[in-house]
Amino acid sequence: MKTSTIKSKEHAQEITYLISTIKTNKKVEIVNYKSDSKNNLIITLKNKSSDNINANSLAIFKEGSKTGELIREKLNGLETKTFHLKTKINTKRKNILYIFEKQ
Repeated sequence: MKTSTIKSKEHAQEITYLISTIKTNKKVEIVNYKSDSKNNLIITLKNKSSDNINANSLAIFKEGSKTGELIREKLNGLETKTFHLKTKINTKRKNILYIFEKQ
């Protein structure tokens, strides 16, 4: 008898996030988040300041993970942009994300 696994394609119910520093908290806001069919993170970030954020200066880490993912695109002042990341998220649990800015 052969059994097949059924993969959940539901979007993540809840993703909580913490902004690491006060400086980043004033600059970046998470507008929207969801997961694709492979449970990869799709996140929309908004730059709240008029200053540009350079490419490779923001990183997103998942709690409990030692490796994060760099955001490789530039985020202009007061711009909203969607990023497709390879960070896997669990759709059945709460995921805590940390956003760091390179100083």
